[in-house]
Amino acid sequence: RYLIIGFDTEYQREAVENADGKVERRNKVLSYQFSCRIISPENAEFEPHWSGIVLPKGRQDSDRLTLSEFVEHALAAGFRANPNLKMPVDIYLVAHFTRADVPGFSDFKDEASRKAMQLENIRGLFMNVSKDIPVKLSRGKGLKPIRLGVKIRDTIALAPAGAKSLARLGDILGFEKLKLSDDPDEELRLKQNMAELMETNWRLFREYAIRDAEICDQYTTRIIRMYFEKTKKFKLPVTLTSIGVDLIQEFWETQGVDPLEIVNRPGSVGDHQLK
Repeated sequence: RYLIIGFDTEYQREAVENADGKVERRNKVLSYQFSCRIISPENAEFEPHWSGIVLPKGRQDSDRLTLSEFVEHALAAGFRANPNLKMPVDIYLVAHFTRADVPGFSDFKDEASRKAMQLENIRGLFMNVSKDIPVKLSRGKGLKPIRLGVKIRDTIALAPAGAKSLARLGDILGFEKLKLSDDPDEELRLKQNMAELMETNWRLFREYAIRDAEICDQYTTRIIRMYFEKTKKFKLPVTLTSIGVDLIQEFWETQGVDPLEIVNRPGSVGDHQLK
């Protein structure tokens, strides 16, 4: 069983004065969005799901949420919607272009906490493949904390060639990314001034922001179920091409062929090596 958390952040690009007195452009985090879904091999017909948005206390870097705080907000929203939920401890935290969204967590600003996130640069994207990010949720005095394992993944790495944008993934799902305006120039202006939209049209801002997280959640779920159907392995591949590798290995095994022999790796029959 997994908890899928599709996530996204909304920013406002602002000019700020740094410690040297120079003006530089910085991203101010406006909001964090989540779309959650509990999935298992058996519950394809009924997947508990919920979504929401979290606002930081302010727009300073010190006001940003930690990854653990964000996960806790997402879980708390699920328990408010359904107090009887049995929450998985294995979590896929999935965004579209993690290089833009992961730095929105305050953990990313400090070197020590950034190292603890176990991030790896895979195809220019932030993911943690070797080790899960440990998250502890307090249960109150005298009780052991709940231990969660978080895996950060990126839907760009799972998108087919020619469909790398979030809008194209929404088209694949039949769940379109929302527009802020039918006028392209006005939409561009609003995207560059999300703080203004947030203040003048909260409903549109909220729906637009959460939709991006929903697309990540739904696309991730579809990939996991497709991968399970093809390989009987219930997990999320890191990249789309890794699915093909697993399928060819499975084919070799069903044919009674040693994969090491096929690729002439040491340890195969005859111990042949390519030179």
